[in-house]
Amino acid sequence: MCNPHADKDQCPLIEIHERREKASVLFTPPVTDLFKSYDQRSELVNAIGDEINRVPANFIPYGCIVFKGLMFVYQSFWNEEEDMFFMDIDLASKLRVVGHMKKTKFKTSNTFH
Repeated sequence: MCNPHADKDQCPLIEIHERREKASVLFTPPVTDLFKSYDQRSELVNAIGDEINRVPANFIPYGCIVFKGLMFVYQSFWNEEEDMFFMDIDLASKLRVVGHMKKTKFKTSNTFH
């Protein structure tokens, strides 16, 4: 459990943000360190909300977004009973290599436009 009075111990911040729907958003300390005001965090929530709207699912276990030159990771869940989204937002502050792929040539007629 977090003790906000201890040295260097920070707690996550939970706020309600509204667009068309309500969202209960948990921000980790690295996010609140960067975005000190509610309005600044609302910009991030709106950008993530736009990303969520592009995914046809009620649950996004892991998403990434680049916002203002920084990468954020998030989770999102629509709760119909509560009639609101629940989101967790964190700053992607570390990179860890989990494996390598062998260089392979793929033959396909599909193109990416």
